[in-house]
Amino acid sequence: MGTKKMKTDLDFEHQVWLQRGLCYYCDKEMSQDEGIVSPLPPSHVTRDHYIANSRGGKRIVASCHRCNNIKGDWGAERFRKVVRELLQNEAIEAAWHEQVPGLDATLRRAVFIERMKDKQREKPSIHRQRRIKREIIIFLRQVKKLGSR
Repeated sequence: MGTKKMKTDLDFEHQVWLQRGLCYYCDKEMSQDEGIVSPLPPSHVTRDHYIANSRGGKRIVASCHRCNNIKGDWGAERFRKVVRELLQNEAIEAAWHEQVPGLDATLRRAVFIERMKDKQREKPSIHRQRRIKREIIIFLRQVKKLGSR
């Protein structure tokens, strides 16, 4: 069992190297190199399943702690696209790796909205459409609060 653990660790270290020390989802630096000040200490590098364990996933990518916690069992490529869209907002981008109160809830709401939009495309519902509109209004208020801090 020790050999398997060592191989897994080496595979993960190789994955971090392949990603150049950047989070797979948000592209933020996860560890410190010589002379480069990083927003995250190396302990914040986490292993994330490209396809969630609950869906039979095995491939591992390196991600920052925040992305790993927010992603849940959502598909990696869809989550990556949503994160990159969120980071285009200056308030969210500035606070991404800071300890800002309420940021995780705001980001989870954004992911929740995107999941609801996906379901709406698959199976349209008037109730869901109204809920999406309400959630977007709340999300925009939360982002505005982030920007004012």
